[in-house]
Amino acid sequence: MNITQAEFGILGDKNKRIFDEYLSVSGNDKSFPEKKKAELGFYFNIFRSQHDISLKDIPDYIIDGDFNREILGENNDDLGIDAYYVDEENGIIYLYNFKYRHEFNINSQMNPKVLSDVSSFLGALKILKEKNREHKLSKYDLQKYSRKTAGVLEELAGILAEIGATFKIYLVFVSNNMKQLSVKSDEKKYLLKCGVNNFSEFTLPTIYTEWFGKPEFNTQIIIDNSEMISYKINKLQNTYIFPISIIDLVGITDEEETNRDNYKRKDSEWDPKFNDQIIEKNVRRYLGRKKSKYNESIVKTLQTEPELFFLYNNGITIIVDDTEIIEEFSDSKRYNLKNLQIVNGGQTVRAVYDFIKSQTTNWFESLKNAKVLIKLVKVDNDKVRSEKIAEYTNSQNPISNIDLRSNDNVQIRLETFFNQNNYGYNRKVGDLDASYTDYPETLEMVKLGQLLFSKNGYPHMASNTRSKIFGTEYEKIFSVENILEQSLELFKLFLDIKKNYNELSDKYVYSDQKAFYIIYLLKNSKRRKIPNTIKFLEQTIKGFDNNGIVIADSRKLIKADFKMYLDKKANIKK
Repeated sequence: MNITQAEFGILGDKNKRIFDEYLSVSGNDKSFPEKKKAELGFYFNIFRSQHDISLKDIPDYIIDGDFNREILGENNDDLGIDAYYVDEENGIIYLYNFKYRHEFNINSQMNPKVLSDVSSFLGALKILKEKNREHKLSKYDLQKYSRKTAGVLEELAGILAEIGATFKIYLVFVSNNMKQLSVKSDEKKYLLKCGVNNFSEFTLPTIYTEWFGKPEFNTQIIIDNSEMISYKINKLQNTYIFPISIIDLVGITDEEETNRDNYKRKDSEWDPKFNDQIIEKNVRRYLGRKKSKYNESIVKTLQTEPELFFLYNNGITIIVDDTEIIEEFSDSKRYNLKNLQIVNGGQTVRAVYDFIKSQTTNWFESLKNAKVLIKLVKVDNDKVRSEKIAEYTNSQNPISNIDLRSNDNVQIRLETFFNQNNYGYNRKVGDLDASYTDYPETLEMVKLGQLLFSKNGYPHMASNTRSKIFGTEYEKIFSVENILEQSLELFKLFLDIKKNYNELSDKYVYSDQKAFYIIYLLKNSKRRKIPNTIKFLEQTIKGFDNNGIVIADSRKLIKADFKMYLDKKANIKK
């Protein structure tokens, strides 16, 4: 694809829009020049697309000096690394270096000195990792680094010292330059020596190749006249809304062109294959291909209630360069769709293909009654319009399991029961309704889930698996007898634990993680007195040596090995 100043401008405009969105959600009322918005928005744009982090939380992961000075009013020496992210699930530490230019230059590229810049951070991390294996890092070890950089170095050194070679370091350079760095073999060897396992660079052409650089993907479909709603934007751009069968959805997205052209789609021996090309314009694939999580709810609906799939699913947004009627019937038309792209709903399509792959019997028969809603937008090769549709249809905050469960009947009953007993119960994340101040103490729904999960035997997982608690584990946790009384009792116990820790503050430091363990011990061992149980837990934390590798107490508490060690000490048999 031929990258021009137009594509350069599109990226800049997107950066500014996403930065304005951040200012709105964060409550930051500081005024920024347009150029500065484009520069700072580049961080948000890239980082959210790569890691699906909420805009409000992204500054926590950015240590770049200029960014922190502008956004947070804090000076920070970043040592050449501008941002980081720890992917616990896949064992990857991402380290980013960003460069943003304000003027388009066909020959632009990063300055090669950037490689020596990042070596400052990599060298410090390597030294601190080795020190952390000998002793817990102290203020003395970190005193020469800026506050935010020191915190990140301490966190990463702890992870690498604890887990060692199982975690990989990915170094990523991101810019809106046109040309990539020319990295010499000895420079690559040096990065490897510094602990870098993977090196990559994203430039303006790389980004736009991901979005726009693939061959055209054309397909055919028959649409019932009575089921289509059309809206004309102008002479060249139209929007159509209509339902199609899941079988037709698979048909128009199949990798094999002959299957896409077989618009009748009645062959039960058909073996469809998904083509990544059709979701290249989806902003959530902006920086490359991440592993998509298996969407169990979509697959479950296809398995058990395919006829209700249309009601449960949000639908799919498709853009095409052009539509052409190639055959008319009495009550329908056959359309050719030129250069189809799914810009919203890619997860749905992937889940459908996952379902097909998992079926040992006839998937065709299983899906014949399932339908999905399509919004088809004809954009007539308008890159700017395509980009905006892709961005805006993906910009709404996703509804999490926690949000969905907040309106569950059990949660409503819990709220009523707590209120009747003069306690507040907050079902909504972030809800600051003034009515909660009417109660001396208020419990959040998420916290209750963690307390119940801990009582059930998983205190080490309670802090980091909130989505699981309100997802796959929800029915086991909340669909139990006496859930109302049991929940209130646990909350009162939780308050007592906090009170006891406060009284022992000269000896011990409180954390919710520790409270989860105290609840676990009180409910699963012979221990009944809170002060004695606190003392036992603190001694157990201190006695756990983690195979000789020094780690922070907070990291001990999330380890399965520590949980097993504690069970043995407390004589808990599961």
